[in-house]
Amino acid sequence: MDAPYLLDCNILIAICDEDHIAHRTANNWFIAIRPARFATCPISQMSLLRYILRMVPRPTFQEAKESLRIIESAPGHEFWPDFYDCLSLPDKGIIGHGHVTDAYLVNLAKANGGRVATLDRRMADVFAPTAFLVS
Repeated sequence: MDAPYLLDCNILIAICDEDHIAHRTANNWFIAIRPARFATCPISQMSLLRYILRMVPRPTFQEAKESLRIIESAPGHEFWPDFYDCLSLPDKGIIGHGHVTDAYLVNLAKANGGRVATLDRRMADVFAPTAFLVS
């Protein structure tokens, strides 16, 4: 069986937001991999909730959670809980504040036998082959 994909924050948001600039790219990729296993984690889920509450006109928290429920109810979804101490993160690829989450998601994917699906070219380049660029 193919390794499951951990959806990073930008892929998860792009899949859920039809107005997102990368929605078509992310959604086409997501449809193409079905029925493959895919995962979310607390970091990607919180990012989606925060995005919806910030970007959607007058959303309620219950509406934001409903978007997450739809993702979680999709066939093949797995939830991967956080279990890392941040001191276990590798030094490779972390040159600034924006790369800490990338490294964390890559480690989480490795620990679960998966790969990270991302729209972030730098993340995919630095953390290949565990990080996979959706394009």
